[in-house]
Amino acid sequence: MGVAKSGHYSTWLVGFAQRLSTAIEGNTLTLSETAFVIEEGLTISGKPLKDHQEVIGHAKAIDLIYKAVAGKKDIDEADLFDLHTSVITEKVTDIYQKSGEWKQEPNGTYTIDDNDKQIYLEYATVKDTPVLMKLFNKLLNEYKTKATESPLNSSDALAAYSEL
Repeated sequence: MGVAKSGHYSTWLVGFAQRLSTAIEGNTLTLSETAFVIEEGLTISGKPLKDHQEVIGHAKAIDLIYKAVAGKKDIDEADLFDLHTSVITEKVTDIYQKSGEWKQEPNGTYTIDDNDKQIYLEYATVKDTPVLMKLFNKLLNEYKTKATESPLNSSDALAAYSEL
């Protein structure tokens, strides 16, 4: 698999990042199993297929990110859609859950407020999402250009992370 052999980063680091990211979603693969799946491209006996697909999808996403950052052209909407498609493990055919397009319906999450009450936090509106993503992409490419000219120091990287 390209992820393990790209030379940009170690299999261990990718496996560690995969494990942290997918564990949040309930993935049952251990760190060593995650690294094995990425490096060898084989499955782990008795583990759900979806867990393997998540790990491989995240690994493909990391490859896409490295290629986009290393590339000469600006990162564009198509790159973001490719990134989204790579991490979608369930290929649902639904007019409201298309991969490779901006969202079609409102969404959000539940959180706890300062008074320990559960509240619904709505994400950006369907109408605002394309506009906000254009702004995000512009900022992302500005940081990419800046990092190409000279490596970002830790405070620049933190500023980029918080701003993006």
